[in-house]
Amino acid sequence: GYYDKTRHFWKQISKASFLFSAGPAFGGRQEMTERFLRHMSVFTLNTTSYTDLRPIFEVVILGHFAEYPREYNVAKSGFVEAILDMHDLITQKLPVSPRNPQYLFSNKDAGKVLSGLLMGRKENILSPEQFARLIVHEFCRVYKDRIVHPEDKASFETEADKVIEKHLNGKWKISSIPDLLFSSITSPSTDQYLEIKDWKEVKALLENAQEQNNKESSERNGPILNLVFFKEAVEYVLKLARVLSVPRGNLINIGHQSLGRKSLLGMATYLYDMDLLTV
Repeated sequence: GYYDKTRHFWKQISKASFLFSAGPAFGGRQEMTERFLRHMSVFTLNTTSYTDLRPIFEVVILGHFAEYPREYNVAKSGFVEAILDMHDLITQKLPVSPRNPQYLFSNKDAGKVLSGLLMGRKENILSPEQFARLIVHEFCRVYKDRIVHPEDKASFETEADKVIEKHLNGKWKISSIPDLLFSSITSPSTDQYLEIKDWKEVKALLENAQEQNNKESSERNGPILNLVFFKEAVEYVLKLARVLSVPRGNLINIGHQSLGRKSLLGMATYLYDMDLLTV
């Protein structure tokens, strides 16, 4: 039981069970004492090992490459190793902390990278080298977009370069392709996940979509967008659109006020014919 400090009497509790869930001690959480733990049966849920994850990922990749040319079959094992090694390096180099609570990476993030790869289709991914760029792109979207500090971004690029050289047979570095982006924004109806190469085309597409959105909004007295699509704004819309296009996609759009976060998100939702609701 426990003592009620308001009414000043002891409350006896009967026929009750207590279940506790705990994580590592950091960020204000302290180690639980043996005196406290002696009252409980303790069960530990371990993280799935890479030995167990590897065959799962290999089966998925093998099924995806079933209709691809034979040259992809030679490279597919390297793709799986690249995903698992990158996840391992990121969790080691960028641990979660009170300063960086968003660095809470789990095996689900490796699964998100794999889900992004499955959006690529054989008619659009023309070579194993382009598929390697798709893998690196998914690394950036799943991991790098959550990184805040410049030194951590540099650490990410260093580890990504190691993975590219070791498993993807790449002679290039991630810093050499800063504009690497894949998106279905140019074909939302057919959901073709394409590598963005013509930025002028994408900018024109967004400007036309904004004009059409404002025309529809004015007819129902809705908000009018007045966005200027410079390079960083276009990249931001593409990143938002990628999250909206994947199953169960979710995001936290963080930034200072008056930067256009809501307007850019409104542009992304319009492209995929979604309603933007605010609370």
